[in-house]
Amino acid sequence: MHRKTTTSPEDIESLPPEVETLLSSVKVRDREKAISALQGRHDTAALSALHALAIKDENPNIRKSAIQAVAGIGGDKAAETLLLCLEKHKDFFLLTEAVKGLGSARYPAAVSPVAELLINKPDRKIAYACLDCLFAINPDDLGKTLDHIIEQDPPDFVIGYMLKLMGETKDNQYAKRVAPFIAPNVDTRVRLAALTALSNLSFNTFASSIEKTAMTDGSLKIRQRTARLLGKESTSKSIRILWQQLCLDQSMIVKEEAMHSLEKFNAFEQKYQGLMELIHKVKPTRASLESEWIVRALLNVNSDTEPQKPQIARKLVQAAAGADKSVNAVMAALLIAVADRNLARAGTYIDQIQEQQRIDPGKLASLRVDVGGQHALNPLFEKLEGDLKTYFQDPIHDLNEQTKTEWQSTIAAARIGYLVRMSMGCIVFLVGMVLLTVSFYLYITNQLSGNQLWGTGVSFVSGLGSMILVIYTGPLKDIRGAVSDMGASNAAFIAYIHRILQISHTFSAYYLNQNITFEDTRASCSLIDQAMVSTVSKLEFERNEPGKDAE
Repeated sequence: MHRKTTTSPEDIESLPPEVETLLSSVKVRDREKAISALQGRHDTAALSALHALAIKDENPNIRKSAIQAVAGIGGDKAAETLLLCLEKHKDFFLLTEAVKGLGSARYPAAVSPVAELLINKPDRKIAYACLDCLFAINPDDLGKTLDHIIEQDPPDFVIGYMLKLMGETKDNQYAKRVAPFIAPNVDTRVRLAALTALSNLSFNTFASSIEKTAMTDGSLKIRQRTARLLGKESTSKSIRILWQQLCLDQSMIVKEEAMHSLEKFNAFEQKYQGLMELIHKVKPTRASLESEWIVRALLNVNSDTEPQKPQIARKLVQAAAGADKSVNAVMAALLIAVADRNLARAGTYIDQIQEQQRIDPGKLASLRVDVGGQHALNPLFEKLEGDLKTYFQDPIHDLNEQTKTEWQSTIAAARIGYLVRMSMGCIVFLVGMVLLTVSFYLYITNQLSGNQLWGTGVSFVSGLGSMILVIYTGPLKDIRGAVSDMGASNAAFIAYIHRILQISHTFSAYYLNQNITFEDTRASCSLIDQAMVSTVSKLEFERNEPGKDAE
C-alpha cells in the first residue's frame, strides 16, 4: 500500500527505487527507513525528500526525524528548510529540533527568527535551544540581540541560562551585562548564574563586585557560591574576602567553602599577611574562630603538610611576641591547631622559636599562658616561683623570724623579771624569818629587859608581817600573773603566726595560678590586720582582766 508523495518527479527519479518505495509507503516504519537511507546524502534529491517530510508529513515523529536528518546534512539549503519549520510548526519538540539544527549550521539569518521564537515561546527546552543556537552562531551584534531579549523581561530561567552561556564564552565584553544581575533584588538562581559567569569573564571585576555580597548577603547559597568562585584565582582581593568569610561568617557551610578555596592557593606569605591584617583590624575572639580550618587554609595541600607546620608556628610565635592580649589569644589557638592540639608540642614550638629568634621571654609570657600545658608554662612557673620567693616568701620568712626573735627576747626578759621578783620575795621572806626567829629566841630565854622587850616585839611583828605579805599579797600574785601572762602571750603568738602563714600560703597559690587581683590583695591585707588586732586585743584583755585585780 502506498501514499501520495510530496517530492517532485525529478527528485524521485534521482532516488534509488527502494527509497522511492519507502517514501511512498503509508507505514511509518517504512518512511523512517527512508529517512535513515537519506541521512548523510548531500544531494538535492535527498534534501528535497527530507524537506517534504519535515514540512508536510502528517506524523510528528516522522517530521522530527526528517528535521534531524536535514540538520545533519547542513548548509544553507538545509538551514532554509529549518527556518521554514519554525514558521510552519507549532509543536514545541519540533521547534526545538529545528533550532538545534540551525545552531549546528551556524546560519546567520536565523538569529532574528530564533530570538523572536525565544521571546514568544517561553518553553524551557525551546528557550535553552534558542540560546544555544544564538551563541553557536555568535554574530557580531549578538550583544544587541541579547539586550533586546533581556528588555522583553523573559522568565528567570531564560536569564539564568543566558548568563551561563555568557560566562562560558570567557569574553570580557559580556561582563558589564552580567554584573547588574548580582544585585540583591534579583532572583537567587539568576544571581548564582551571574556570579559564576562573572568569575569566568573578569575575575577582577567579579572580586570587586562581590566584596560586600560575600559577607552581608542574606542568602546562604550566594555566600557559599561566592566563597567557591573566589578560589579560582589567587589575588590579594580574593584572599582578603575569603579570610573574612572564614573568620567572620556565621555559617559553618560558608566557612568550610572559604577554607577549601584558600587551601588551593600556594602563596603562603600572601595568605599569612591577609590573615594577620584581618586579625589586627577586626580582632576576632578566640572562640569565634575555627582554628583547625584556618591552619588548613594556610597550608599548601598540594604538597606534604607536615614540613610546613614549623614555618607556620614560627610566624605565629613571632606575631604573638609583644602583641596585645586579644591577638595573643588567637595566636595561641592557631598554634595549638598547628600542633594538632598537642600542648606539649605547642610548648616545644615556643621554646625552640624563642631560642632561635632570641625573643625576650617576657614578650611570650601571655602566649604561654593562653597555650597552657605544663611544657609551655614551666618557664613561667619557674619565674613566678622565683619572684614569689624573692619578693614575698623570703621577706615574709624574715619578718616572721624577726618577730619570733623579738618575741623570744620579750619572753626571756619576762622570765628574768620573774626570777628577780621571785628572788626579792625570797629575800624578804628570809629577812622576816630571821627577825622572827631572833626575837622569838630572845623572848623565850628571858634575856630581855623592859625596853628591849618592846624592840624585840617590834622585830617579831615585822618578821611575821613580812612573811604574811610575801605569802598572801603582792609577790605571789605577781608570780601567778606573770605565769598566766606568759602562757596567754605564747598561745596568742602561736595563733598569730599560724594565721599569717595560712594567709601567706593562700596568697602564694593565687599568685602562682595568676588568679591574683587587687581585690584579693586587699582581702589578704584585711586578714593580716584582723590577725594583728585580734592578737593585740587578746593580750590587752589578759592584762586588764578584772578578775586578776580582784585577786
